[in-house]
Amino acid sequence: MLAACAILFTGVGLSADIQPVEAKPKSSTVMWSAKIKGKTAILRYGTKNWGYTHIKRGGTHGRKFNHELTRAAQKQWKRALNGPKYTKGTKRIYRSHYAVGKKKEKRTMRVIYSTNKKIGMITAYWGRGHISASKC
Repeated sequence: MLAACAILFTGVGLSADIQPVEAKPKSSTVMWSAKIKGKTAILRYGTKNWGYTHIKRGGTHGRKFNHELTRAAQKQWKRALNGPKYTKGTKRIYRSHYAVGKKKEKRTMRVIYSTNKKIGMITAYWGRGHISASKC
């Protein structure tokens, strides 16, 4: 039966030793995206140095308290990415100011975005006070 199937495949122009298409590395999987100023901003799965994995583990220093993946944080990413930017080498730095809680604590969401289209968002984290993008 198998021999007949192999003959059938080779008879219609398909080879019996078909090589699978190379799969994308997991790091390039898109985890979040949003339309920003007519373009699409993305957060890829990434590695420990950038992307979703980097944010989930709390950045380089393991500070999970200021690296959030919540819907509220994602709204602030979008708000920051729609705001003014500061370019530093191959990175674009965005920020949005936000007042939190009853005492209206001032916080700044900082989003570091790569100009390399294969990477996208490097990291996003909260900072205390209202800080300009150039000081992030």
